[in-house]
Amino acid sequence: SIFAMSQCTSDSDGFLTVGCMTRGFSPADSLTFKWLDHANKDLSDFVQYPAFGRDGDYTKISHMR
Repeated sequence: SIFAMSQCTSDSDGFLTVGCMTRGFSPADSLTFKWLDHANKDLSDFVQYPAFGRDGDYTKISHMR
């Protein structure tokens, strides 16, 4: 399952934070996030947290500003 998250208003500096969460995958290191801009170019300024969970049901979260 993949879930997109975003805040409804911008920070005081005008930036938005958007995120993506996926769950229900295994093994823990089998998934990585890839962010693209409107021209399908790779973006590298994002955070990818380590997977958490157990017994073949892992969750992973990534976010960027």
